[in-house]
Amino acid sequence: MPHWTEIDLTQTRFYQDVFAEGYLERYREALILRLFRRCGELSPALTEHISQLSLPQLRDLSGALLEFGSVADLAQWLATHGRE
Repeated sequence: MPHWTEIDLTQTRFYQDVFAEGYLERYREALILRLFRRCGELSPALTEHISQLSLPQLRDLSGALLEFGSVADLAQWLATHGRE
C-alpha cells in the first residue's frame, strides 16, 4: 500500500473535480472575507465587490492582502484592481 507522502493528491479525481468547479477559488474568497473581518466589519458593498471578482483577481487579491493593514487598504486595492 502506498504511503501518503508518495501520493500526489493533485492527481486524484476528487481534487481535479473540485478544482475544475472553482470551489477552491470561492473558498479563497471566503477566506479573504474572514481575514479582513479581523480588521473590522466589511461593508456590504465591499463584500459584494469581492464576490464579483474573477478568479484571477481573487488570486491577485489573496497575494496582496498580506500587505494590507486595514479595510481602507482593501477598498483602495479594489478601486485600483477590482475592475476588469
